[in-house]
Amino acid sequence: MSILVGRFLGVWQEDVRYETDGDVRRFTIPKIIDGEIAPIAGSKPGQPTTIENSQYWIGPQIIVAQALKSRFRGHGRNWDFKGRSAEICALDWKGP
Repeated sequence: MSILVGRFLGVWQEDVRYETDGDVRRFTIPKIIDGEIAPIAGSKPGQPTTIENSQYWIGPQIIVAQALKSRFRGHGRNWDFKGRSAEICALDWKGP
């Protein structure tokens, strides 16, 4: 773990809110995370840009998205990633 983490800042438990509104995904953790992402349009009308049959760590099929809103506040830091890239994909939570 020390290879990836320089200093452990701790953990806390909070409520997470997630919702979809059409193609837009919103997620919040009150006073910590405020995010909203939407797919980037593909070359076919009405279809998002996708990456398929990949070995990308998060999943084999990814919808390419962009952050419409992406703010994080915690541990004395404030980040704003609005306009940056994001991904949408189905996650397999059951593990190996």
